[in-house]
Amino acid sequence: MASTVRDNSGQETDSKTAAEASGDTTAGPADLGGCRGGCGVYLVEEATLSTVPEHMRILFERFSGEYLTQENLLVGLLYLLILECGFVHQSDLPEESRDPFVGFYSCSGVRKAASSIPIESLRVSRSFQEHTFCLLSFSKDFTLVTYRLSDSLLATFTPKSLSGFSICLPISRYIPLINRKSILRSFRNLPELSLLTKNKLILPARDIFMQNIATLAPYPSLSGMPEIVLELIFRLLPKNSQKNLAEACNRLRHFQIS
Repeated sequence: MASTVRDNSGQETDSKTAAEASGDTTAGPADLGGCRGGCGVYLVEEATLSTVPEHMRILFERFSGEYLTQENLLVGLLYLLILECGFVHQSDLPEESRDPFVGFYSCSGVRKAASSIPIESLRVSRSFQEHTFCLLSFSKDFTLVTYRLSDSLLATFTPKSLSGFSICLPISRYIPLINRKSILRSFRNLPELSLLTKNKLILPARDIFMQNIATLAPYPSLSGMPEIVLELIFRLLPKNSQKNLAEACNRLRHFQIS
């Protein structure tokens, strides 16, 4: 009976397909190996061995030669996940053409950013790598710092003057081997990577920034809703849920209905 492994989406696939994904690790240009971009797939976490989001295809077909390493590919994935959360790389936001508000996912914007980011800026060196991202048209307040430590990649995402968030990613879990004949078959456990990175690194930094910027009140979250709306929400909840929600933060505590 053939053994199975999991593909990009976390689904099982046969060992023959997995063997094809190991490929040759000698230097050479990246090849997408027939993977299609788009086709109703918009996020990294939705990628499969045959279909990937267009911005993922655009970015990784630009990797080649000395830039085609496991750690560089992982930094590339982090970059795409940050774009999916509504950020824009500083280099992609010229002063004369700024939109009044960034902060939201845009297919065309993400594709443009994936095609314009200098690949050399995603290269992991022996020192700390720093990238600046914008969330608002007047802000350049988010910094991504990456550093390779043994077999892991450390990543910290920090809004200016506020606390940052960090995660440690085991490189081989998400990119066990590089398949140069089909570069997009090199990735594994992408739903897990996306969930971990967004929920533990990117979104907490975005939320704490949005909650501390007075010009964006109310922030579109539960804690940013008008008090009359919060009161209505509490009245619709069971008692136990009211208690749990009231303990979530200081602002919600006084809404608990006795």
